[in-house]
Amino acid sequence: MKPFHITLKEILESMKHPFIDYSLIDLGILKNIEAVGDKILVNIAWPSIDSAIKPFIISLVTGSLKKLNRKIEINESIMSAEDKKFYLDLEEKDKKIKDNK
Repeated sequence: MKPFHITLKEILESMKHPFIDYSLIDLGILKNIEAVGDKILVNIAWPSIDSAIKPFIISLVTGSLKKLNRKIEINESIMSAEDKKFYLDLEEKDKKIKDNK
């Protein structure tokens, strides 16, 4: 029987945006994730200050990382103009793909 092992990378890559078919990493929402001692430090960058999906994303991140049995520390910021454009471009690309199905 193969031992059960989960890596931080596997967990992060599995976290998908609930409405956009990309991972939170691909969208630029999850940044600067690192394990330091008994903590996992996570920087979440939002496309806007009033992002309605914040509670869901934070719950997804903390729930997924709990598997590692470490304290989770989340720092929030707002995306740079360049990162926000990239995010919005991916969001539009996803919408077009879904519209063509």
